[in-house]
Amino acid sequence: MRDFLAVISFLGIGIFFIAFVVSAIMKKNYKKPAIIMGICFVLFIFALFMGNDKNDNSIITSNNTVDNTPEQHTDQSVDQDIDASEPENDIQINTVPKNYNIDENELMKILEIKRGIINELDYEEGIMSVTWYQDHVLSADGFMKDACIIATKLYETFFKFEAINEIIFYSMIDMCDQKGNISKEKVLYIRMIKENASDINYPMFYDMVREDYNSLLKIVDYYLIMPDFKEELK
Repeated sequence: MRDFLAVISFLGIGIFFIAFVVSAIMKKNYKKPAIIMGICFVLFIFALFMGNDKNDNSIITSNNTVDNTPEQHTDQSVDQDIDASEPENDIQINTVPKNYNIDENELMKILEIKRGIINELDYEEGIMSVTWYQDHVLSADGFMKDACIIATKLYETFFKFEAINEIIFYSMIDMCDQKGNISKEKVLYIRMIKENASDINYPMFYDMVREDYNSLLKIVDYYLIMPDFKEELK
């Protein structure tokens, strides 16, 4: 319809333009050809605008189709990569903890620590170093029991990996000196080598440590208790 109207109006413009020129030369009435030519010109312009509207709609529809398709493809690719590289519910530790984004908070979840926080976590040349800090200590013996349970969980969890050959565990609390100054102090140091922990029967050993924290201190390679803190133990 648009093309037909454009052709007819264009021909009308040409024909009545000639009629207008002839009438003007012969000095006849040229108003009628001029009016009809003007009507044909208006129809021709209208036909052109009809074509532009349709083309614009086609372009918009085409652009929407092009924009949506790559976005869907990209999202699917990302989801597939995540599913392939990040299995759920598995702790991936094949070499060293810090290379697998295990920070202090994540370690607390792994060890199921309910009191205190993991204050420091480091790894160097096969040695894993962990510092546990508890700000509210109700009793020195209760603190020692908690510390030895956490150390035992460290051995059970991380000595499974070849890269970790030794674990050093520090326990830290707030200590008050003779002048009333409070500072964070490491009051317990425990060092355990993988070979020495290889034959621990953990289900039974946890009960032994809960009953007497010295059960752990008797088998570790080395431990040290701060003298001022040791005086508070029973």
